[in-house]
Parts: sequence; C-alpha cells; structure tokens
Amino acid sequence: MAAAGAGRGGRARGRALRPGSVPGSALRLPVPAMPETRMKRALSLAILLAALSSAVAPAAPPPPPDTPVQLPGTHAFGLHSRAGLEYRIFVSEPAAPAPPSGWPVVYVLDGNAWFAHAAQQVRVRGGKRPDKTGVLPALVVGVGYPGDAYINSPRRTPDFTPDVPLRTPNPAGWAATGGADTFMAFLVDELKPLINSRYATDQDKEILFGHSLGGLFALHAWFNHPAAFDGVVSASPSTWWNEEVALDWARRFAGSADAAGRKQPLLVATGAAELESMVAGARGLERILAGATAAGAPVQVALLEDEDHLSAAPVAINRLVRRFLAPSRDDIDHALALLADDGKADALVGRERSLVGAADGRGYRVREYRPAGVAAEQVRRTIYVLEDGEVLQAALRQARGSAVPTAVVGLRQGDGRPLQPRAFTPTPDGDPENRAGAEDLLKLLHAQVVPEIAGSRGPGGEDRVLVGSARAGLFALYAVANAPETFAAVVAVAPELDWRGGFVLSPNVIGRIGPKLAVQGRAARVVLLQEDIADPLSARLRQSLEAIEGVQAPGLALGEAPVQAVAAALDTAFGLADTARPARMPVFAEDTGLPVPDADAYVALTPQQRFDLRMRLRALPKPRQDAWVRRFKFNLDAALWFYEHRLLHEEKTRMDAINAYEAPAP
Repeated sequence: MAAAGAGRGGRARGRALRPGSVPGSALRLPVPAMPETRMKRALSLAILLAALSSAVAPAAPPPPPDTPVQLPGTHAFGLHSRAGLEYRIFVSEPAAPAPPSGWPVVYVLDGNAWFAHAAQQVRVRGGKRPDKTGVLPALVVGVGYPGDAYINSPRRTPDFTPDVPLRTPNPAGWAATGGADTFMAFLVDELKPLINSRYATDQDKEILFGHSLGGLFALHAWFNHPAAFDGVVSASPSTWWNEEVALDWARRFAGSADAAGRKQPLLVATGAAELESMVAGARGLERILAGATAAGAPVQVALLEDEDHLSAAPVAINRLVRRFLAPSRDDIDHALALLADDGKADALVGRERSLVGAADGRGYRVREYRPAGVAAEQVRRTIYVLEDGEVLQAALRQARGSAVPTAVVGLRQGDGRPLQPRAFTPTPDGDPENRAGAEDLLKLLHAQVVPEIAGSRGPGGEDRVLVGSARAGLFALYAVANAPETFAAVVAVAPELDWRGGFVLSPNVIGRIGPKLAVQGRAARVVLLQEDIADPLSARLRQSLEAIEGVQAPGLALGEAPVQAVAAALDTAFGLADTARPARMPVFAEDTGLPVPDADAYVALTPQQRFDLRMRLRALPKPRQDAWVRRFKFNLDAALWFYEHRLLHEEKTRMDAINAYEAPAP
C-alpha cells in the first residue's frame, strides 16, 4: 500500500497515517503533504473563524421551564366564612355569554377531588350545541379546602355530618361531627349570594353534588332543607353513619304530605361493587321511597354496575350532567342564536308573544329574531321556521349575514316544546275521522301569525319564505298547494315525499296550485333540497310543479354541510322571489284605535255586540275608519281562502265516499 503513494521518481507524495489514527481501521491512507508555513496559516485561520462564529452565533435557548396545567376557564379563590373557617372555592365558567335566564350552577362538595372532573364534563359535553349534546353549559363551583390534599378529613367530617345525638361512637381517629347546619348556612347565606353577584346565574337551577360523607350531606339537604337546592345528586352516600340516620329521614319524608308534591329531583348513585353496608343503604332508600316515587316524587336510586366507592363518583357526575343540565327550548334557541352570531350575544334580538289558534283553540308561542339595531318596519325579508336544529341555525345565520334586513320567525307549542309531527300532517283524503293538524296550522299562519308580523313592517312590505325539513318540509309543500299567496317561496329540506304513498304528488294536491295561481295572477317558488336530487320522487315532483304555469321548482343537493346548504337554498328562494315579486300581503301601519276581529271572532259576536262595534267604528275619525275597514276586509279574505279550501276538501271527501259505495248484493 505504501508503494501506491509513490510517484515515478520514487519520491513519496504523501504521508501515511499511523495505524489507529482512524478508529477501527488499520489502513494507512495517503494525505497530501502541506508545508509548515501553510499549515500554520491554516491553523490561525481556523482559530479566527471559530472565534468569530462563537461571537456571532447566539447561544442555544434554555429549555422552557415546566408549567402547571390549568383547566380552561377555571380559577380559584379563598373564602373566609362567618364561622371563622377557610374554604377554597373553584369556579369553571362557560366561554359563551349566558342566556337571559343565566347559567345553571352545579355545586360540587370535596372540590379538591371532584371539581376538575365535573368542570371538564360540563365544558366538553355542554359546548356550543346543546341541541345536539342534550347538555346545557353551566357554571361549576367546587367547594374545597386549603391545600392540595384530595380529601381533607378533619375539615369535611364536621361539615358533612348533622348535629344529631350519636347512637354509636364515631370510628377512632375521626374529627368532631355535627357541623352540617353551619356548613349549610355557609353555602346558602354566604357562598351562593357571592356566586350570584359575580356571575350570570339561574337561581332556579342550582344543583348540589356530594360523595360519600358529602353524599350524606346531600341527602340531609334534600330531606331536611328542600328549598336550598333545585336538585341533588348523592353519590355513594354514607348511609351507615350513626346507625343509618339517613334512612330515618327517608321514612319521615315518605310518610309526609310533602312526598307527592316534591319538585326537586334526587339521584342516589352507589357502586354495585362497594361495601355491603353501602349497597344495603342504597337499597334501603329505594325501598322506603318506592311509594313516594310512585306518587310522583322525582327520586331515582341507581346501582352502578362494576363501580366501587371511588369510581362511582365520576359516573354519578356524568349522570348529573345528562339529567340535570338538559336544555329547555329557550336554552337551545339562545345557543343557536349565539352560534349564528359567532358568539356575539347582541347580534340578534328576539321578542316573543303568545296567541291562541282560532281553528284548534291551542296555545302557541311566536318568537321573532331581528338583527340588533333593525326595527320591525325596516325588515324586508322574513324566514318562517317551524322547527329547531340545522334549519333554525341556517335561518339565524341568514338573518345576521344578509345585506337585506332579514328576520326569523319561529313557532312552538304554548308550553315551549317544538311542534309535533302531527301538526305538519295533512288529513288524508277520504279519512275525515282521522283529522290531523296541517289544516289548522296553515290557518294559524295564514290568518293570524303572518298578518300580525306583516302588519309591523314598513310601507315597502316584505318577502316571506317558509322553510321546513322532513314532515315540516311536507307541510311547506302543502302550504304552496293550499295557500300560495301566503309565502313568496318555500324551501322543502328532504321532505317526506313518500308519506302515504306519495300523497303530495297526487293530482288532487298539485292540481290545486294552478287554478289558485291563475285566479290571483301569482307565481309560486319551491326550492327542493334533497340528499339525492335525482331521486325519482323528487324528480317527479319538480316535473309536476314546473308543468304548472307560473311555478318554478329548482332542486339543490343537501351535501355534507346541511346548515350551509339550507342557507344557500334560502338565498335561492329569496332570489326567485325578487325576480318575480308577487303581490304582497297588505301592510297596516296605521293605528285604528279599535281592535279588529278576525272572521271567527266576528261570527261569534251577538247582534248587540255587532251593533256596538259599528257605533264605535262610526265614532272614529275618517282615516282610522278606513284603516279599520281595510284590516277587517283582509281578515275576511284570509278566512275565505281557508274556508274555501276546507269546503273543497270536505266536498271531495263526501264524493269519494259516494263513489266508493257499493250496493249490497241481492
């Protein structure tokens, strides 16, 4: 190998490295020779470059220090009670603005141990969509003690045990007992007022959670202080304490007159794998309270399969969240409005009114949403929504984002619940005994709701669009067929076209549209939003509608984003309404000074009452008389359209019955 580095003159042109100079190798590698002067210069240059690089290059940053993890939206503070005791209060607050009624409040005892789980359950499951999760965001308040110990026995034992004569001595090492009433006074008279003053709370939705001895205190609160909380969850209560004194409370309650009338719910949840004494106590409560439960007391006792004393607490919290934080219709409305407003609580303003249906005598609640700062007379578009969920959310988004002032009108039952499917269901032809609610709902909209809303608009009037999905989508098509003058357009989202074998596709239904449009000189606009626009029923409906002169029925695909799809369909509907603007319902901005009855109310008047009404009308100034007459004639016209539809329907039913009649065989 050495000879390989020699030139022809026999002089070596390089120096061989000594064995070992390359670790793990015994090879002698040739290295070009370097004069001594050049070597010194190279070394000096290398040293200079190293110095420059060390002076210019920044030092590597030190690793970031460890930081404690904090749950989002939570904080804690100390509180000194009037009894001279220190408490550590943990609070988890929802991120979104509170509803008008305020947030529910969940008070969690042993906050050092159970607050974090309760706060995360409410935060994750509540979120922004209570209409989907079934859980309302809530304020969670943990009541704990100073220090980091999960369980502070010296403090919690007196707080959670009532002041009753001890039947047996407490276990060895226990702290003093009997401070439950003092602790209750702290909760009710000190902590709750402080929380209510700092946060937007609903004082009619205050829930108490306690576990083990805290569960015993929770039972004490429910049995002996029923007005303190609006609901109680007792997880693995220590019913064994003081020879089962908690069962004595249950017996006294079960035999009282208050048993059947108690409104505050109680949930007792004990692990099935706990000590026998704990399971026996839960079964004893269930047995003693069985009669009260049957009489209507909202009591539930649950044995949690495979759960022990400590694992039962998180499960009980999960059930608290699902059962006690179920949202009402107003809560869902508020959450959807905020979602449509991107969290801006003042972007939409709602007002609600109650009315009684003239046709069915039922109570209804009408809620109108308008963009903040937009008066009723400035609205130029109104979306009528008869349900919750994605359809309402899309309508609210439309109201906030449209350049044209747009309002949303929702309709519910008088008790606040959504309209039931039967309200959207037409009465099948030939089956008058099985009368459904679509006829009454259409009259309610046509003769009561729409005129009242339209009467608050300005002189320019408004365009109205009715939107519904599933059975409500079927009703939207029914409204087009029977009262096309009421809405400029309708949006039917995945309507139940197959209901009763394609009822809406029958010539009897579709055939009503053409003559009515011809009489009124109007145009009908129907936007069909389907998962599959090529569906045979959907295609057949569009073809049948578009075969009628003056009807447009475009079809759109629902796609993967229903809210955006419904919003696009609403844009299409209003665009169609703008291209062929129908004659609008009359606008009554004048104050008549005299109530104007609808047709049903006028028919119900006695002759003397009608005479008195005419005399009062004559006493009005001429402009008010004219305004009153215009409104009264409109009410009569609206009733005429409805009664015409009803009479035609009843006549056809009678004719069908006659044609189906067969003479008995001789």
